[in-house]
Amino acid sequence: MINLICNLFLKFMRLINRFQGLAVATALIALLGCSPAVTQVPTPTTEKPLQPTPIVPTSISPHLLLGNPSSATPTKLTPDNYLMVKNQYALSYNNSKGTANWVAWQLNKSWLGNADRQNNFRPDDTLPTNFLRVTPTIYSGSGYDRGHIAPSGDRTKTVDDNSSTFLMTNMMPQTPDNNRNTWGNLEDYCRELVSLGKELYGPLRLP
Repeated sequence: MINLICNLFLKFMRLINRFQGLAVATALIALLGCSPAVTQVPTPTTEKPLQPTPIVPTSISPHLLLGNPSSATPTKLTPDNYLMVKNQYALSYNNSKGTANWVAWQLNKSWLGNADRQNNFRPDDTLPTNFLRVTPTIYSGSGYDRGHIAPSGDRTKTVDDNSSTFLMTNMMPQTPDNNRNTWGNLEDYCRELVSLGKELYGPLRLP
């Protein structure tokens, strides 16, 4: 009799254990099924800040040894202060005026030689395509000379050097008297200083 009671008790406990396990499993399923869906929160996008206009180091050219007078940059975002660096000189181009704001060039004996004056006035094809490209004929009948800023006589080492001074970006309208006398005499004086071993840079841009 006692054995029968013990067997019934053990079966009863096993049945309880099974129900407990089933209850736990059911509870876990319910919890998993009712848990809120995980939603991915989109990462907010931030606009990149505008990059500042790059500062062109004066070491980019020997002609800018004394500085960049107007802080010109080689970007189309500043069309009226557009930096152009050539082997023979550097300049800031003003697209609204079609002339240079300034031209800077180094002058020493290394730039002087026996190359002839080329007289090949022409537009500057290195300007951006949407920029004003002044042609030599624009001066015709105006009463003004196509006046060099960086002088032809300062670039006589090679034909290419001299030819580069005839680009229209290196021209400024000058009255004949100023171009051929006052300005011309200043150019001659500068080359006299070079013959004495001096090294010159120009121009000086005053505020």
